[in-house]
Amino acid sequence: MKKKQQRDETIKITRGISPKSGGPDRDFYRVDAYIHLVSGLVPHEERTNLSSRVLPSTPVSSWAPETMKRVDISGAGIAFDSEDFYSTGDIVALKIMFNKDWAVPLLVYGEVMRVEPYRRYCRVAVKFVSVSSRVKSIIMRFVFERERDIIAEKRVGWL
Repeated sequence: MKKKQQRDETIKITRGISPKSGGPDRDFYRVDAYIHLVSGLVPHEERTNLSSRVLPSTPVSSWAPETMKRVDISGAGIAFDSEDFYSTGDIVALKIMFNKDWAVPLLVYGEVMRVEPYRRYCRVAVKFVSVSSRVKSIIMRFVFERERDIIAEKRVGWL
């Protein structure tokens, strides 16, 4: 069984879908994508009853173009570039809208796990916290579809 798992892992990695880091115990695959994302720090006094949720539906075209960001996303967390400098352990609120026809806006909370500062921005890695099963399934659906797009792009070479 162990050899089959290693072979499956090798196939996924050669197709552009990988756990990226963290070794074989990682539960979710991460993909690069462009999505609409707005982030903000959650004050300490508001951290007690965090709950992710689906926000009222709005068309993707109603989101400002400057909210489109390149991210690295999985069912467990997200990494993105931010002009706001967060600290490890901070809790951030993330408003997310995937650039898909079926997309719904999401409000997700996460704990800052890593910050890599650069000159005018930083790369922030966030682990989702208090994620409902519905929100997690929407995120996983997006990741799965993005994985399919990556595989198709490698096969065809132009998508």
